[in-house]
Amino acid sequence: MRISYKPLWHTLIERGWTKNQLRLAAGLTTNMIANIRNIHYQSSDGI
Repeated sequence: MRISYKPLWHTLIERGWTKNQLRLAAGLTTNMIANIRNIHYQSSDGI
């Protein structure tokens, strides 16, 4: 099952957040953000 991250990116734009701000707030790594941005599978085990 594919997951769409489009709603996440639209919410970031609406709130005026950058991907880096999301990364810091959620405690994600830069690689996780890159995988999400490029629509690669991101296991919840890594998060």
